[in-house]
Amino acid sequence: MSPNQSELTIGIPTCAREESVSACIDSVLKNVEIPFKLIIVDNTKAYTKPKINLTEIFDIDKYIEIEKPIGPSASRKIIAENTSTEYLLFLDDDNLVRKSAVEMMMEHLKNNPKVSIVSGAWYEKGKYKFGQKFNFDSKKGKKIIFKTFVTYNEVKEMGLSSVRFDSVFASMLCRTKIFEKVMFDERYRWFYELFDFFMQCYQENIIIESLPDVVFDHKPLNYSGKTMKHDKRRMEGREIFIEKWGVTPVGEISQEFGLISKIYGKILSMSNK
Repeated sequence: MSPNQSELTIGIPTCAREESVSACIDSVLKNVEIPFKLIIVDNTKAYTKPKINLTEIFDIDKYIEIEKPIGPSASRKIIAENTSTEYLLFLDDDNLVRKSAVEMMMEHLKNNPKVSIVSGAWYEKGKYKFGQKFNFDSKKGKKIIFKTFVTYNEVKEMGLSSVRFDSVFASMLCRTKIFEKVMFDERYRWFYELFDFFMQCYQENIIIESLPDVVFDHKPLNYSGKTMKHDKRRMEGREIFIEKWGVTPVGEISQEFGLISKIYGKILSMSNK
């Protein structure tokens, strides 16, 4: 499945969602046609007794089982540190990969050497979700940051093949050389960990794009045990973020409020560079 000459590693962090991760791996094996190595970081044992032995079902190149509670940021860091290929695709355990999606992302990075991270849309419950732009402001003397969400449908209507963003979804293909500059912060328990990662990318001028023709199905299932996501301390990440970056994250502004049109010119110009 994964020859030594593979350029690509696919890494999946999972925790107490064995049915989800099984479906995710199955979609990878069925729909990714280029050679790859597969890494799984499994935190299930920290919370519940596993019902499925993934290594007996799937051919996994590196299976790392963590028996103490860790968050998804720490899991992604472990994956990055255990990857030796030029490219690394992160998937959440509730993602399903569609045919040709990974190949299109790989082609985009190879054809656009200035781009370091590429993602796609998420399709969930009949709706598409796309990327976000960062917006900085101040309120009552306090520096704030909020995300403007760009809608998938309008990007498709405009006929854009790629859009530059500040933040995308977790199903992202990365050049592994970026981890010399940025890394997932393991202090985050559950929330704000990707916000922090993309703030690092923003600071380091790492170019991120998303492809509207690439779609991942997002099908979250219930957890089989109480995980760190259910821990009351999960929101400590917000305080870590504020202390680390000196800005306070607030809400989000979406297309429906009419603000997104003001930045489309900039998005389009940056996407074409």
